[in-house]
Amino acid sequence: MEDELEIFQDVQSVAFVVRPLDSEAHNYISTMSPYTGLFTIRTEEPLPHNMELLPLGLGLFPRECVMRPWLRLSKDIKQILDLWEVMIGRGDKSGEGRAPVILTCGGKNSGKSTLNRHLINSALNVCKGVSYLELDIGQTEFSPPGCTSLHNVTEPVLGPPFTHVRKAERMCYFGAVSAAANVSMYVKCVEFVFAAHKGDNPLIINTMGWNKGIGLKLLVDILRITNPDTVVQMDTYKLLDNFPPVTPQFKMAEQGWLYNTQAADDMQDLVADGHELCVVQTPVMKMHEKFITWMAADHRNVTLLSYFCNALKPSQSLLSLVPYTMPWTALAVHVCDAAGLKPSKMLLVLNGSIVGLCAASLPEVKVTGDSHPRMLKTLPVCQCLGLGLVRGIDPKTKLLYIVTPLTQDELSKVNVLVKGSVTLPDQVTRQQVFICLQKTEEAMPYRDNLTRSIGSWKTNFKDRKMKRPGAIFRSRQK
Repeated sequence: MEDELEIFQDVQSVAFVVRPLDSEAHNYISTMSPYTGLFTIRTEEPLPHNMELLPLGLGLFPRECVMRPWLRLSKDIKQILDLWEVMIGRGDKSGEGRAPVILTCGGKNSGKSTLNRHLINSALNVCKGVSYLELDIGQTEFSPPGCTSLHNVTEPVLGPPFTHVRKAERMCYFGAVSAAANVSMYVKCVEFVFAAHKGDNPLIINTMGWNKGIGLKLLVDILRITNPDTVVQMDTYKLLDNFPPVTPQFKMAEQGWLYNTQAADDMQDLVADGHELCVVQTPVMKMHEKFITWMAADHRNVTLLSYFCNALKPSQSLLSLVPYTMPWTALAVHVCDAAGLKPSKMLLVLNGSIVGLCAASLPEVKVTGDSHPRMLKTLPVCQCLGLGLVRGIDPKTKLLYIVTPLTQDELSKVNVLVKGSVTLPDQVTRQQVFICLQKTEEAMPYRDNLTRSIGSWKTNFKDRKMKRPGAIFRSRQK
């Protein structure tokens, strides 16, 4: 290998050694379509040296194949990173005795996640740790989808979200990938998670790309709750996807959902709650959209699989893990959007579903001897220890069989299950069906009526080769 690299000795260059990712979770995920080949080396026009290096798992790439324009940081981004390091280095305070706080906002596919990773890595150049507040429940960075969370990051972030899923200091399970499911409850989840931030570390806040109507009201509430020192606004070439200038005047004049329901009369408040606004034109251009092969639902599915499969051993799969048993007499259950659900149907709803494993200090959560779990009418805003998959239910022994990466000690603290719209990726179910069909011709559970998990109606109807509901309605009128 050193002999082959002698050609670079007299050239100012950097050698990147790329090796396969040694992770049982990612090996398992890569067995499912369309996630095969998560990390592969491709050389369309191999260099002469590749003939000897490729058998070793190595490859040489021309500079123009690696240093693409969209991989370079713009001057604006570099200035923001330099400003961020300076703020941390000189210990900027917001007047409340806390470390500096920066908030990123922008439309979909504007580059917020990439910028946040650069902010994390830049902060670690000048401090030992940085806090990360995840408020985008549909595109999470460190936690499973459907959760607001607060993380303490102490090492650089170098990969996509599914490569660094980790435990949170505080996490609240919202149960959906869009705040539109319960707007008021989403704001309460934001308050609950942000309350855990002590202010010792610099804080990076990631927000949603919802830039119209209720989305703007939620941004105002987030600004009011977190009171950031700096707001970085990412604008794209799509004008309709951009936010209006998120200035201090916007924060005070725009009505929120629960906060600032009336415009400010006292302009002095603008000085007290002011922040610095940095508007950046995103480097993501229209020509780059053709390189986007994964949709938002794909990222959520892979992140969810990575969360459940982190503890896999060789030759294991998610459905081969031994589940824990939990007596439902010691649990309370909340099902999101379950108006009119009869208690007798509760077990049917829970079976085969993803649930949030929560620890709530609520007076109504107590041990009961009912024939079904106790139901909670409202979503409890409390600490979520993790997620679990209900593999089965035994009505005779009143036991739930749950697969989860939590330890037994952590699971003993759970007294509330929250069932939302986050579902098991259908690739897992189809893989199980395929294996079972090879062994038997009998009908298998959960085989029919498969829908694209945590996806949009577009992919769902496309998979079923059906038209959009509105199109069907119009065709009937004709």
